Order: sequence, then C-alpha cells, then structure tokens
Amino acid sequence: MTDRTQELKKEWDERSERLGSTQRAVLFKRFPGWLNRSIHRKHVRFVVDNCSAGLSSVLDVGCGYGRISLELAKQFPQARFQGVDLSTEFARHYEQNIGPCFNGAIQDFQSDDRFDLVLIVTTLMYLNTREHENVLSRLWSYLNPGGRIVCIEPASELFDNWRRLTGKESASPTGGTIEHFRKQELIDTFAGLEGGRMADSRSVTLLPFTPVSAVHHAVAIEKEAG
Repeated sequence: MTDRTQELKKEWDERSERLGSTQRAVLFKRFPGWLNRSIHRKHVRFVVDNCSAGLSSVLDVGCGYGRISLELAKQFPQARFQGVDLSTEFARHYEQNIGPCFNGAIQDFQSDDRFDLVLIVTTLMYLNTREHENVLSRLWSYLNPGGRIVCIEPASELFDNWRRLTGKESASPTGGTIEHFRKQELIDTFAGLEGGRMADSRSVTLLPFTPVSAVHHAVAIEKEAG
C-alpha cells in the first residue's frame, strides 16, 4: 500500500468512525440530509436504469457501507455482491449486511469471479491517469459479456462553484485533493476499453435542467456480448 493510499485509508477510517454508516459520511458531510438523500436517489436511479432484469452478480468498488448495494439487493434479491473499500468499518458493515468485502485499495484487488455489473463510485477521483488505465482494464476483465460498468464521479462544475463561493483555489467540498471530471472527460476515460460502448450518461445536478449545478457525472459502458 502506497503512502498516499495509507493516508486515504486513515482519512476514511476516521470519517467512518466520526460519521458512522450514513449517507453524510460517504456523500457530502457539509450538505443537509435532504440534499444528500436527493443525490442518493438520483445515483440509485441511474444504476438501476443500467441493470439487466436478470442481474445476478455485482462488484461494488468504493462501496462504503453499501449505500447503493443495499438498494440493489432489495430490487435484485437473487444477486450476489462483492464490495471493495478502504475503510475498515465500512467493509465490516458491508460484510455484515450484504456480502464479502475486500478491505483495501482497488489497485490491490484481484478476483476469479465475473460480474454482470461493476459499480465504481467516487473512486477514480483518487487515482492518476495511469492508474485509471490499469484499474479499468482489470475491472473490465471481470465483467461478463453483455454486462455494464457504471461509474459515478465528482463533477468539475462542483469544484468550480465551490471556488467561486469560497474564494479557495486548493480546497474542495469533499475535502482533500481529488480529481473532478467534466462529463466528456469521464466518457473519454473509458474510451480505450475493447468491445465497449457508451450505453448511458447523465449528470446529477442540484437544480433541475441546470448543468452548471452538477455535483456528479455518471456513465454506463456496456461490454459486447461476443
């Protein structure tokens, strides 16, 4: 585990201990509860819209305590789940309530299983461009033909608005130094996956029909059936 990853793990262990297994802990700690709940519902809708009716296996990368997996388990009770998260407490909560969880960095995760859905939530934001390529290539190999990767990452619009409101150039609403994406930048991140097609893309906005209020961008990439 690199020094940066160890630092991230410490931050997330402290955050999970302080805020518990709550939406505030894994979304925006400065946002009111109703706003985090609204963002959560939009995340879940995008994910569900990109699940097949016969969904049987899910790999949830950056799963936290299982915020989205818990919703999927209600709608797809036949599905099996595998989580990946840095936080020891979140991984423990995931295992108690959903399924096995690898407690460590996605760069270190290996699997012999294959999945219908690979869910990546606010994880690429911590990786550099070279790590994006290596991690996505490996996750793509775990995806069943006809399956989809669904990725949700923070929007650059969020960072731009935060800087305008606060006058701070180096801070971000989520804390720490992370990468923010324009929607097209997130789409382009997945362009090199062989046999992949962009199936869906969406922005999660604070104000309806107002792109500049985007807090996250979401994409779904389908693997050709072969």
